[in-house]
Amino acid sequence: MSRSNRVALDELIAEATVDCCDDSECVTGFHAMIGEHLTVPFQTWCRAST
Repeated sequence: MSRSNRVALDELIAEATVDCCDDSECVTGFHAMIGEHLTVPFQTWCRAST
């Protein structure tokens, strides 16, 4: 992962968990963040490993 992507990911994590007091609130924060930032449906692919 590039440094800029890591910084962006860290910022999203911080935003999702800023007011969390326990794991349950963190899960709720991540759920809300995904709902706000993930466009669905989306296309993806799977690379098989050998």
